Amino acid sequence: MATLWAEVIQQRLAPSAKLVFVGHSNGGHCLSELLQAHGSEVLSRTAAIALTDALWQGKSWTGQPQVINWVASGKPTGTAIEGCPDSNLQRSAGSREHVYTTHAARGDFWPWLDAQVGTPSAEQTGEVHGEL
Repeated sequence: MATLWAEVIQQRLAPSAKLVFVGHSNGGHCLSELLQAHGSEVLSRTAAIALTDALWQGKSWTGQPQVINWVASGKPTGTAIEGCPDSNLQRSAGSREHVYTTHAARGDFWPWLDAQVGTPSAEQTGEVHGEL
């Protein structure tokens, strides 16, 4: 993650570009490590973090940006999980099996990510509109 941050995100993306992180399982731990190393810099550029049954240690980074972890549960997809062990919002992935949580939750987390990010402008995407 440190290489991705230093060599790709910082070097190749405009400073105004907003990031979205999606992680499953140990991907949450990798993101936690990145935040420990570059916390405020990463968070200032992040629109949302969507995790599926992830190892997540981002307690001190809640509130900005929005973080949701869709966890293994027999409850319907998207159901809030009461009594979370940390302050991050947890929702049911709709599967009790860890390996299927991303697939099971995809119908809930993609629309959520779209809502967090909104529709980018042509300036943000680098697209050119008009007749050629």
